[in-house]
Amino acid sequence: GGASSAAQKHWVCMGDIFLKRPHATTRSMLEEEQTRIDGELESLRASVKRKTSTLCELDPSMCACRLLGAAPPLPFRT
Repeated sequence: GGASSAAQKHWVCMGDIFLKRPHATTRSMLEEEQTRIDGELESLRASVKRKTSTLCELDPSMCACRLLGAAPPLPFRT
């Protein structure tokens, strides 16, 4: 189990290059990348909330349906 998987090497794609890296290094790289992505997502979610709040302040009719519990109107497309 654990001892044999620690000695294994795994293929990792970095950009347009494939590298064979030890298990511990690969795991560490993936965990760091996931932490970075989670941080970016959290930042983007906060940004969407701020922008939505600003939009509702500028045009309350955009958010009026939310207060009434109705689904928002679909955007008109030509």
